[in-house]
Amino acid sequence: MSDLPVPSEIPDEEEEALQRFLGTTSFGKQTKGAQADYRFEQSKRQQPVISQPDKKANDPEDSDSDDDSDDDDDEDEYPVSHEMVFKTHDRAVTSITLDASGGRMVTGSNDCTLKFHDFASLTPSTIRAFKSVDPSSVKGSASSETHPVNHVSFNPISPSTILAITAHPQPRILDRNGETLAEFVKGDMYLRDMHHTKGHISEVTCGVWHPE
Repeated sequence: MSDLPVPSEIPDEEEEALQRFLGTTSFGKQTKGAQADYRFEQSKRQQPVISQPDKKANDPEDSDSDDDSDDDDDEDEYPVSHEMVFKTHDRAVTSITLDASGGRMVTGSNDCTLKFHDFASLTPSTIRAFKSVDPSSVKGSASSETHPVNHVSFNPISPSTILAITAHPQPRILDRNGETLAEFVKGDMYLRDMHHTKGHISEVTCGVWHPE
């Protein structure tokens, strides 16, 4: 006999793939195990493809990116090439007001003072308030109490008057230089019906001018 090359055995997986390609998988005798595997493969459900959901508006990452974009928009919208820092208060500033002409600014703070700034007299080397006022002080009294400033605002109709509200039941009306023009009355805290008293009996937090 001549020596003929002995064909190598084809692996089961390759043979099965070849039979499927040639369409001869149904020929011949099939074992029960093969039939069971085939039915099992046919009965298997296809794995659903899960698409990535759209990011919601309340996604923290999106909110951060939105905040960053908003910050960029703010930088583009407002001129920030120049700035001026007023280091006049010792504690946190609670309120800022400008007069109608934009020439004078008054700031209130938790250090219990009002600072008056005149823009016309400011220079790069003299950025400071021209006057500091304690709106709670009483003339002629050495033992007056001091209270943090909650709110301060210029009168939009008459910019020569300023409403100053401290952590006290009695707000005050000041002039442009910080002098007290009027003080609101204090309510009677012992009255049960508050309609019978004209003033506040505890700390006032805010106030506004009448538009007319």
